[in-house]
Amino acid sequence: MSKKSTKWLALVSCAILTVGGLSAQSTPPSNSALLDTLVKKGVLTQAEADQVLKDSGGAGDAGDKVILDDYIKSLKIYGDIRMREEDRVAVKAGTQDHLELDRFRYRFRLGFLGDLNDNVSFGLRLDTNSNDRSSNVTFGTNNATGFGPFTKGDDGIFLNQIYVSYKPTDWVFTIGRMPLPLATTNMVWYQDFAVEGVNEQYKFSSGAIDAKLNFAQMLYGSPAANDSFGATPSSDDIWMLAWQASLKYKINATDFVQISPVWYNYIQPEQNGTGGGTGTANPPPFTGVFTAAAGQQQAINDLNVLEIPFEYDTMALAPKVVRFFGDFAYNFEGTGRADRFGRPDLKNQNLAYQLGIQYGKATKAGEWDAKVYWEQIDLFAIDPNLTDPDVTDSLTNLKGVALSGTYYLTNAVFLGALVADDMRVNNSTIAAGDSQDTKNPGVALSRYWLFQLDLNVKF
Repeated sequence: MSKKSTKWLALVSCAILTVGGLSAQSTPPSNSALLDTLVKKGVLTQAEADQVLKDSGGAGDAGDKVILDDYIKSLKIYGDIRMREEDRVAVKAGTQDHLELDRFRYRFRLGFLGDLNDNVSFGLRLDTNSNDRSSNVTFGTNNATGFGPFTKGDDGIFLNQIYVSYKPTDWVFTIGRMPLPLATTNMVWYQDFAVEGVNEQYKFSSGAIDAKLNFAQMLYGSPAANDSFGATPSSDDIWMLAWQASLKYKINATDFVQISPVWYNYIQPEQNGTGGGTGTANPPPFTGVFTAAAGQQQAINDLNVLEIPFEYDTMALAPKVVRFFGDFAYNFEGTGRADRFGRPDLKNQNLAYQLGIQYGKATKAGEWDAKVYWEQIDLFAIDPNLTDPDVTDSLTNLKGVALSGTYYLTNAVFLGALVADDMRVNNSTIAAGDSQDTKNPGVALSRYWLFQLDLNVKF
């Protein structure tokens, strides 16, 4: 080490030791932060900085950076807080009887994304509700615990995502409870779902074309035991499989067209050709036959669905990006689903579609966007357990319009609003499905209306 370096090292060591001895009333920069700055300015080499840190007592004070092991390449912490005012109205057909939900809600999510040096990554996310479709907690319902107002009986932190990915080549293999890995829309899949199972993805590009293959094996339901003591019949896991090929054509630097067809099929025990499971031994409520009876509107018999989501983004029409989007879904076994529902005359009720337009794409302070779309979901078109619990209340046999918008107050704080108005597609039967908010499975709705106003903070 040169005399000049030795001199600098001595001075810096004295400075850091002096900083370490300052009173607790001051808040000096951490030892590591000071050394990092000196290294960046060329005053010290990294080796000299490491030696100073060692001589001054190791890692430094509590203000130092989080220290990660060498095998961790990066770690990202992210999350969001949302405050929501919401109104829902469901009207029963042929009467003035209706249900209203006027409520305030909050949501908190905290996530971690990590990359390891050996092509392995991981994800973890926590949120504030154990419900599979929602992280929301409703104000004022705490007193249901019986301990008076303002208690925390329905407030908690739950594990929403935990998964590991491995990328040896252009393929990515993911296993665990993961974010929805498919390119889809809220018509078929509610976007807050975290699915459990295995996913394989392969991406490749050629000129203006980006392509992706996406295969998912999702464990839909699992019994307490596949085989039990005694005469209890054996039971099996239920799997939902997805097979997707996505193609994106880049017209220029800003405009593109994308189409992402995906086919869904289910692996579940058969019941003498009637579709569905072998009875109560298998994971309820998905096995059995889809009927209008309460408690039998989640069955997944006779679902063999092709979905085709698409979009076209362009800046040729306006100063902001204009996005045309849509989705089509067709159930090839809709006739069988109608027969077992007891309505063979509705065998053609096996199509769902969504068509819409979005203006702008807000991402930072002062930006806004707006979106409007029409949607129709026939009774036997798609899986009623997966569709949007907001716009369609997780029901099929509904059609209507939805309008939403976003405005960013700052780069991290933004407002959102959503209005939706739905009615039945076919008035001779119910709007069926697993309605978790208005809780009206089996009710013949004539109208469903929703308004949401959100304040969001992301970090």
